[in-house]
Amino acid sequence: MGREVEFEHEHPSPDGQYRLIEVRLIPATPGSESAGYYAMTVDATRQREAERARQNSERRLQASLNASGLVLFQHDLDLRYSWAFSPMWSDPASIVGLTDRDLLPRGEEAERLMALKWSVLVSGQGTRQDVSVFHDGKTTIWDLSIEPMRDEAGGV
Repeated sequence: MGREVEFEHEHPSPDGQYRLIEVRLIPATPGSESAGYYAMTVDATRQREAERARQNSERRLQASLNASGLVLFQHDLDLRYSWAFSPMWSDPASIVGLTDRDLLPRGEEAERLMALKWSVLVSGQGTRQDVSVFHDGKTTIWDLSIEPMRDEAGGV
């Protein structure tokens, strides 16, 4: 029975460079025993090059973040952590779904941080402040930078 087939092929072009061609063969009559196929080909060279460049950029960014000591996070509109990164934490994903109220032992600090984050969501304007936080048995000063994430239309 004829079945759909997909594969990639490196094809030499007239300029001597090789192009990555994606080939898809589709049975002319699905489910029949006939050998007829429709062929679709796409030059995927630029797409593959762009993907490799993106992967290289991502690796460089990851290496830089690992060496930086930065703590990065993203919140949803309910101020729950939706993503977190820190080379100092063994499991940054463990805070996903939690709020500052869940993480900080002093309620007034959690409320102050959440109010600050909420003001950025409401105003759409980022802020950067030094904040004092009691965490892991000691008070530390965080250089906190908060920026709103915008969608394609510019909304927060």
